[in-house]
Amino acid sequence: MKNKQFDEDIFRAAAETVEVLALMSLVPGAESAEDSQAKRSAHVDFTGPCDGSLVISISQRLLPELAGNMLGEEDCAECTSYQQGDALKELANVICGNILPIVGGAEAIFHVGTPRLAEGQDSAGARQRGASAGGAELFLDQGILRVDLYINEESVV
Repeated sequence: MKNKQFDEDIFRAAAETVEVLALMSLVPGAESAEDSQAKRSAHVDFTGPCDGSLVISISQRLLPELAGNMLGEEDCAECTSYQQGDALKELANVICGNILPIVGGAEAIFHVGTPRLAEGQDSAGARQRGASAGGAELFLDQGILRVDLYINEESVV
């Protein structure tokens, strides 16, 4: 079910969300590389015209800056682990909300679940709920943000 157009749409929606909501800029011209840093992931399930999950994984060292920017804090080091996790879940939620109209059309109604955290690159649960429909890597100053969309093929109408 992998869709190249979804890759481009996911990239655009995620990049705009990261730039506007998290006040973080993409590094132009960066090449894909293995990111060996510790990661944190957030998952958001959705149901509607199709069912699936959106998973974002982010380099651990990006989290203080992400949380600080989203909370309006000047010193990112002051943000707690809880605040960092909340910022990551909110980012996943907003990216998902920006991608779903692309997936189902502007008039489609989706029900979006509560975002949740998973340590590492644990997206196995999301994969069990669907096949990969697309994904994108965003290169930022401090690391990489990965966005993956999974759609349950049996739910597609």
